[in-house]
Amino acid sequence: VPNTFTPNGNNRNDVFYAYGTSITEFHMQIYDRWGMLLFTSDDITIGWDGKYKGVLVQVDTYVVKIQYKVECGDQNMHKEIRHVNVIR
Repeated sequence: VPNTFTPNGNNRNDVFYAYGTSITEFHMQIYDRWGMLLFTSDDITIGWDGKYKGVLVQVDTYVVKIQYKVECGDQNMHKEIRHVNVIR
């Protein structure tokens, strides 16, 4: 999971994605520092464009919560909490 992206419209690093292989279930949520949910996705191929209600968020650090299952292994839901920086 990257820790920084730059949604500035230059077509490089404009969308935040989580990456993985053999993922069978996926859920990602992104929150601002006050706990407001800004983005959610159940599809690992859909990333966050750095917008909330169509407007680019401010340069800041955001909380990323990810839950996923993998094809092989214990079949338990794995949970991770990360941070992502939005810079321009």
